[in-house]
Amino acid sequence: MPSISSLAKFAEELGVNIDYLVTGKEGTVTEIIPAIKADKISVLKLRMLLVRIVKTLYEAKTAH
Repeated sequence: MPSISSLAKFAEELGVNIDYLVTGKEGTVTEIIPAIKADKISVLKLRMLLVRIVKTLYEAKTAH
């Protein structure tokens, strides 16, 4: 499981709060999606961040 500080960093980079990462409820993300889509560098950064999140979650799951 990612630490609270990791979740905070992920949330900050995604422009959401930790609640959204944990519960999946819509929030700030819907407001920033058009800006992310318009900026190709942001899209690349977002993809890289999502890969890191999935990898972290997978590693945490397989460690148990």
